[in-house]
Amino acid sequence: MTVSDCLRILRERWLVVALATVLGAAVGAGAFLLLPPTWTAHATLYVAARDAGDTQQAYQGAQLSEQRVRSYTALVTGRRVTAEVTAQLGLPDRPEELADRIAATSAEDSVLIDVAVRDGDPGRAADIANRIGVVLTGIVAEMETPPGTGTVAPVALRVVEPAVAPDRPSSPGLLFLITVGTTIGVALGCAGVLARRLLDVSVRSPERLEEVTGLPLLASVPTDTALRRTRLVATGAAGGPFVEAFRWLRTMLAFVDVTRPRRVVMVTSGGSGEGKTTTVVNLAATLATAGRRVLVVDADLRRPAVAESLGVEPTVGLADVLVGRVSFDRAVQHAGSAGVSVLAAGCPVPDPGELLAGEGMTALLATARSRFDVVIVDTAPLLLFTDAAALARTVDGVLLVCRYRSATYPRVAEALHALTTVSVRPIGTVLTAAPPTHGTEYAAYRREPSTVPGSVEETSPAGPAVPGRTEHEPRIRA
Repeated sequence: MTVSDCLRILRERWLVVALATVLGAAVGAGAFLLLPPTWTAHATLYVAARDAGDTQQAYQGAQLSEQRVRSYTALVTGRRVTAEVTAQLGLPDRPEELADRIAATSAEDSVLIDVAVRDGDPGRAADIANRIGVVLTGIVAEMETPPGTGTVAPVALRVVEPAVAPDRPSSPGLLFLITVGTTIGVALGCAGVLARRLLDVSVRSPERLEEVTGLPLLASVPTDTALRRTRLVATGAAGGPFVEAFRWLRTMLAFVDVTRPRRVVMVTSGGSGEGKTTTVVNLAATLATAGRRVLVVDADLRRPAVAESLGVEPTVGLADVLVGRVSFDRAVQHAGSAGVSVLAAGCPVPDPGELLAGEGMTALLATARSRFDVVIVDTAPLLLFTDAAALARTVDGVLLVCRYRSATYPRVAEALHALTTVSVRPIGTVLTAAPPTHGTEYAAYRREPSTVPGSVEETSPAGPAVPGRTEHEPRIRA
């Protein structure tokens, strides 16, 4: 996935990222309101060696002080110190709980120890830090003095900077928490969107579809609002992205292999609901507008839909011809709305797969090939039934229809494998219900005939009648 792909995905799913950002900011603000403020008091302790009489002793004393610092730093959070501080100040905390709020640090090659105490009360934080200095000083004096000798301890611990009550809390402020929450929200939103897309195997990219199938994408058909009422749209509109997509498909079929004309084309899909019947009827209507004699054969005997889409009688058709009830000529009907001939599915049969795989179907397609310029065959989904695979070897080419976001790459690969098993390679794929990529540009590029300067002007309904010309006939400018 390239950077441009990531940016495109984030642009498409910007609402998810925005919601994650708002949620992160809300969590940050909520944390500020719910978490109590914390104050931190600091006390500084100094580790000093006893006075030395010469330079050598002074150097050894300094080395001894630096060695003691590491040990004394560990004692600050030890149980002996925290237990005595808790008892002397009457704190409600256990020694272990107090130790969690204490931090003792010392810089490298330094004899200073910084004691930091966090608490919900600034005054109490200072009292605890100062009490730690007093308790630790006594413990160090006891440890460094040899018992029963009365000699002076070689190292002493002193409080050089007592703690004072802080005037502002050390816990994060509102702006900081909102900033952190917003940053985390943006990161999680972007990561979630990209991870979901990486794990998503649905067909979303024409380039990726061509890469997976190894087949050319012959057309990317956008969704049209008219599809909510009928499958046949190509003859109901003068233009538009949907109609132009099928005109492009018509052109691609003519030039995909000029050495081998595709007279009989089968249209199928991996699963149901991917738009194969819509593709069949609109492709047939588009071919008919170019002056081709087109026959649509509904070989989907499981769930036929061509007759309803083209407005012809569904009870007589392909199945009746194959079982010998009617002749081919009597079964073929004409769909005036699309300008094509139709061979509907016909009567229900118990075993459509065996009927379509028989010699009768091969002979029927040979007859159709001799009488029509183009024959388009609609079939059942490849992965649900064997009908399409059995019929694929008797046609001149196969179109594999994939629906945007509905089809998945594994199922597309499985459908291709089903065709490969019978030694059939599709001529290409058709992506249906794709997002319109050039719809705005298409609408902006078109001009109505009345706006073309120079020749034709629409007659005004209120204008005078011109003899010999109908009401809707254009008037030529003088």
